[in-house]
Amino acid sequence: MTEAQTQPQKTNKEKRQELERFLSVPENHEATQRRLLSKINKNGTIPQRNPELGPCWLWTGATTGHKPQYGKLHISAIKQQPRAHVVAYLLKHGVTPEDKTDIDHLCGNTLCVNHNHLEAVTHHENMLRVRKGWKKPPIDEASRTTRFFDAVAHEIRKSSILEIQEKTGLSHPTVSKNRAAVRSDPFIGPLVIETEKQLEQATADHEQHARAVAAWKADPVPQLERRAKHLNQESQQLPSSDR
Repeated sequence: MTEAQTQPQKTNKEKRQELERFLSVPENHEATQRRLLSKINKNGTIPQRNPELGPCWLWTGATTGHKPQYGKLHISAIKQQPRAHVVAYLLKHGVTPEDKTDIDHLCGNTLCVNHNHLEAVTHHENMLRVRKGWKKPPIDEASRTTRFFDAVAHEIRKSSILEIQEKTGLSHPTVSKNRAAVRSDPFIGPLVIETEKQLEQATADHEQHARAVAAWKADPVPQLERRAKHLNQESQQLPSSDR
């Protein structure tokens, strides 16, 4: 039998304590914090629940894959892949309370790693919040309207579903549903398509202008010669009394 097979499996509590000890070393704390910050988009949406907490910090690194998705951070020194929001909490608070082992999201966004959005709770309390639907706050009409017009804006910019998820924190089905609603709307749909065409033309015009400016900077002589020839032709077309 190999050494790995003979060693007993560590419990979740033992793994957490090992992670806490690792992060308590100043060099490890600083290095892990740099890694964490390099995989965060701080321009997330403000949560509908507890908006006073400010915007979510969305994790852009590896995830657990299953739903709901959680970020994960590989730490080779201790052979662990703890959830990113747990690491964010420990970097801020050092340890979790003995009786509160679950790190819950006050914002309801499982990809959020903003330490101000995280709270240590008992496993029982965490499960109660899930059953009460605390993860999915009710959406009022104003929020629905905002989401719809956000979807319009993303459609005009031709953002991908992944880009929209990163910017809004919404799930894949929600993004797809909003996009379908925009395209099928008898009034908004044609406007979105027309605006896309206008943006494409504006982009093409901008690129053409940029190429002309670049050509001018590279060699202005041909442009000056053409301008001089044009002015000479205009002067010859004027009546002699106006010359």
